[in-house]
Amino acid sequence: IAGKPMFIRRNDSVKNFWKNNSFFFRFGVTIPFLQTNTIGFPTEDENATFLKIEDTFIQEFEKDQKSILVLIITLVGAREFVFYTKYPNDIESILDSIKKQFLTHEFQFYIEEDKNWVVYKQFLK
Repeated sequence: IAGKPMFIRRNDSVKNFWKNNSFFFRFGVTIPFLQTNTIGFPTEDENATFLKIEDTFIQEFEKDQKSILVLIITLVGAREFVFYTKYPNDIESILDSIKKQFLTHEFQFYIEEDKNWVVYKQFLK
């Protein structure tokens, strides 16, 4: 977003992984912050909740190597978690079970084919 601060956490352990893999689908989960500081980033308490969400995402989505977390993008007002997966048909049901653990937050979700990891590669520059 032009002119707005953004923090990116990139999983560098997968930097060359995209070349030879079967993780052909990208999905993202964006969660708006409920509590922000003066510049729109999460408060300390909100960040603690997001760390729990992140841990849960990794535990559930990466189970049995079905998916891999590649980016965490913190924007003013929200955080997006970007994964690649081999099993796109499993993701929505996993997310539905995770949402039940964090009822206070809204989860926005998309999934699309991205065999060449276009979005991840945009953040390698």
